[in-house]
Amino acid sequence: MHGLTYTHNVDVGWIHAFDPQVPLEESYATEWRVPPQPKAGWPVYDGIVLEVLIGKSLRVSKLACSLVRSAPSPGRAVGPLLRQAFSRKRLMRSSYAGQKGRTSDGEKVKPGLKQYRKMDDIHGFILSRFPPITQSQFGATVNSLLGARPNAVKENKLVDESESEQSDIEFD
Repeated sequence: MHGLTYTHNVDVGWIHAFDPQVPLEESYATEWRVPPQPKAGWPVYDGIVLEVLIGKSLRVSKLACSLVRSAPSPGRAVGPLLRQAFSRKRLMRSSYAGQKGRTSDGEKVKPGLKQYRKMDDIHGFILSRFPPITQSQFGATVNSLLGARPNAVKENKLVDESESEQSDIEFD
């Protein structure tokens, strides 16, 4: 019996019945290819996919990958990828192509995300998933998900008892 091993950069070809276009399974039969190849063939072990590489540099969680693959629109697919690729702070202060603006304090510059390889990987994935999307549509979709409002953490105010329960107690 072998212990658990975390191995990154496993070639997709080593994972039996892995299809990147369908939702991820719990586990896969995975070949353990450490040269030299045995005469009986590569040993096969039960493997679990934790992250998936999209493009050349963007690693996303299995859950994010499943969400993106089942997304009905580019806007729904871009959001999880952006949150996996960039920090909340960077998403709040950036735009897709970068912008210069003037404030009372002087000139303010919003850094662009377009220059990063991860953004190029996201764009390539969205193009493969939704072929008719143009560069300007993609940029507008990304910008709609950037800034303070879309990425704000929503806090719901919770109470211990509802008002109706409180009034029921008072009338008893």
